[in-house]
Amino acid sequence: MKKFIRFAAFLIIAAVIFCFLDRLLVRKELFGWWNITTKTNGFFNSAKDEYDVVFCGSSHSYCSFNPLVIYEQTGLNSYVTATQKQPFWATYYYIKEAINRQHPAIIVLDCYMASKNDDYTDDATNYTFCDDFPLGINKLKLVNVSAPQEKRFDLLVRFTKYHSRWSELDSDDFGFRPEKLKDWLNGYCMLTSTNPNVLAPSSAGFDGTIPLSEKNEEWLINIINLCRENSVRLIIVKTPSNETAEERGYYNSVGKIAEENGIEYINFNDLYTQIGLDMSRDFFDGAHLNCFGADKFSRYFASYLDTEPRKDDYDFSSRLKRYYRELSGDYMVFKTSHEFLK
Repeated sequence: MKKFIRFAAFLIIAAVIFCFLDRLLVRKELFGWWNITTKTNGFFNSAKDEYDVVFCGSSHSYCSFNPLVIYEQTGLNSYVTATQKQPFWATYYYIKEAINRQHPAIIVLDCYMASKNDDYTDDATNYTFCDDFPLGINKLKLVNVSAPQEKRFDLLVRFTKYHSRWSELDSDDFGFRPEKLKDWLNGYCMLTSTNPNVLAPSSAGFDGTIPLSEKNEEWLINIINLCRENSVRLIIVKTPSNETAEERGYYNSVGKIAEENGIEYINFNDLYTQIGLDMSRDFFDGAHLNCFGADKFSRYFASYLDTEPRKDDYDFSSRLKRYYRELSGDYMVFKTSHEFLK
């Protein structure tokens, strides 16, 4: 019995040490525009059934949908669960977690990644959508579909890929408390720079289709079925991104699949005039809206969200105050981006 107790104590101590090192050494993006660690953990730290709408997809989603503006226009509380170059199979599991935790009325999916044909994304992209995804059966399934067998362990156990970060550690690493993180922008990336040389979409007049990769089509159908089975309204969109004709071919295929399944699909690259986008002011780069473009787009898109808020007690006033201050050009030099303006 004593040997068993000592062995059990050893296992417990080893587990505690491992968890501490795992949390200490994991790569963290906590502050600034690309604070994806804060944004992702902020969603998973949210109260149950807090969000009426969840926005999903790649960077095209987190640079386009502003939940503060959506709330101001509609009273609906929302969150953006996008990550950089997030493939459809990863989006599926983010949506599955969102449905389990939030039971949203509406899921909005940006379909940019339909134009990419690789069966697996690069390691850095995989780490971005896996590192902060909560451990559980959905993470096991996500890892299994996201990488070949020899790379799956690193996606599941973070310590193995970050064990060499000792020389980079600072106070943020030692004070890291993921369970405390909240993002004042609810997952939106507020890009304040402007590229005045962006060209409008080059896809005018192209109505052909380019078939999706087999894996992309499979997981797009899986997303459609998941939302249907859970009585969640799915809206598939292409946010303003100055698409090429080739990209348009893939998006047209998405639109065809959506139509065949009775799903709403809107390509907003056709609606710049209606949205009021200014090519010289509203883009961060050739494919992503900046804060001015996202403000216009979010106000325009809000009209598509014809559902009633489940609650009316959200306090966004301090965050809206901060948002309008920054939108006007009075940018706050902030490090604690997850704290609300008091």
